[in-house]
Formats: sequence, C-alpha cells, structure tokens
Amino acid sequence: MELKDFRWSALARYHDQALEAACILTAFARMKISSHGDYIDALEPRTTILIMENMHRFCFYARKSVEIADSRDPSILERCKHLRFNDAGEFEVDIEETIPLTKKDFWWVVNRIVHSQEVIVKEEEKITETTQNRIYSVRRACVFGFKSDRDEGDEMHYCMIEELISCYTEIVSSLIEKVISHPDESIRFQRKTSSAP
Repeated sequence: MELKDFRWSALARYHDQALEAACILTAFARMKISSHGDYIDALEPRTTILIMENMHRFCFYARKSVEIADSRDPSILERCKHLRFNDAGEFEVDIEETIPLTKKDFWWVVNRIVHSQEVIVKEEEKITETTQNRIYSVRRACVFGFKSDRDEGDEMHYCMIEELISCYTEIVSSLIEKVISHPDESIRFQRKTSSAP
C-alpha cells in the first residue's frame, strides 16, 4: 500500500464510525418512554448521556470524513455548506414549549457540536388518555440543543436528531462513498440497496 491508500482507508474507518454513531442515535431517538411502569424510564438519565456522547462522536467522525473526502473531491465540503435539513422552523416539544430549530447548514451544525461547551437533549411528550380514563405520557428524545465556544451570549441552537442523521446518511454519505477507494481499484465501497418496497 502507498501512503495515499492509507489515507483513503482512514476515510473508510472515519465514515464507518460516523455511521455507527448514527445507528445508536437513531435507536435512541425512536425509543419511546412511557410514564407508567416502563423499565426504560429508570434508564433515561443514562440514555441522555449516551445521546450526548454519541452526537459528539457522530459529528466528529462525520466532519473528519468530509474533510478527507474533500481532499479527493473538492466539491464535497462546498455541498455540505449548503445542505439544510431542518424543514420546520420550530418544534413543539409539548403543549407548553415550542423551540426554534436552526436554519444553519449541515457543516455549520456539525462543527458547532464538535466545539460545543453546553448541550441538552429535549424530549417530545405526548399525553394520552386510556379507555379506563387514565392519563399517561409517552416521551422520546428527538431534539438536540447545543452552544459552542464560537457562539456569543447564551443562545442555544437546536436541531432534530433524526433530521441531522438522515442528512448525513442519505446525502453526505453517498458523496463520501464515491471517493472511498481500495488499493485494488476493482473493489469499491458499495452501499447495500434495500429490498423493502
């Protein structure tokens, strides 16, 4: 292997690490926590810490992947600087709280999270009434808040966890995978296609 081959191998490793963190974040973002007798409720403090840790890990490896891939194809970073992913302007966490979602691009958000000094995980809460006239709530972690050393004042920025992840897995990932090479040029990094309808 030549030096350049090790560089592209590093790209594959960084990209794989970003995808692994994305899997963990997606699982937590889709995990529902019930207010009535749900054992997961006892795990909530730990899951919040894991979301924070894996979000930082995801952003670090995603940023590193883009930087290395951009040295092979200089259009990749520029594309990341124009990718917007928060379609809604705000998100209703519950009946009492609505938070503004950042309008910034993928690259800006990833860099701010890597440099974050303060983070928070916001849960969406749905109140439901059962047929026995009992009221209970179901929560899920879906919004990530962050403030970095590059921000002035106390303003927090917020993004939807799954929107940030899908921006990487659906768009950025395909750009990166096109430039991941193997010493044997006939072997390429290939994405498995889904057989689901």
